[in-house]
Amino acid sequence: MSRLAILRVIPGCLIALLALVACRQADGKPKPGQKAERRVKKAGQQPCRAHSECASGVCSHYKADNGLCAKVGCKPGTHADNNHFFCNPKGKWEKSRRVGQACTKSFECFQPTCYMDPVCDTRPKLRALCEGGTCKQVVIKNACSAKGHKKLLAPEEYSLSADGRCIKSMAQRLLKTVCVPCGNGVCDKNESHCNCPADCN
Repeated sequence: MSRLAILRVIPGCLIALLALVACRQADGKPKPGQKAERRVKKAGQQPCRAHSECASGVCSHYKADNGLCAKVGCKPGTHADNNHFFCNPKGKWEKSRRVGQACTKSFECFQPTCYMDPVCDTRPKLRALCEGGTCKQVVIKNACSAKGHKKLLAPEEYSLSADGRCIKSMAQRLLKTVCVPCGNGVCDKNESHCNCPADCN
């Protein structure tokens, strides 16, 4: 076949190839991006934004307002929706009990988490317990407070405004902390005028 004949055949082949690809995409087969979504739905975990959208009555959130529906049946003692729901002995979801509410087991009480709280690690750690038939919270001592130090945001988690004010990071993640002897009158390592102004003026 001459070179000129080959050049005449190539455009026709390209058109046929494009038509074949279009047909394959339109024949009902999932595109690469749809496969993961179908697997999620097949597993019974549909995307949701509100509890009312789910057959189980629980939209287990992983972002501010997005999540996946919790399964209708659940394993007793487990939690969903960042501990706002617990699975009762009958395998059904219930709202977690708050401090002061009646309980029989500690897993029924809402356990505080760091969900959507970037500075969570600077606060005292709390654990919920069911004591005397009521939900209570106790403070868990950490190694930092045991040394008489303070758990503060790391200096790099701050930025300075044009007028010199310290601005905490707005990142949607758990911010890095440091354990420092803030208050001893010395501007130690990992201290700055933002996280420990008492020592670093």
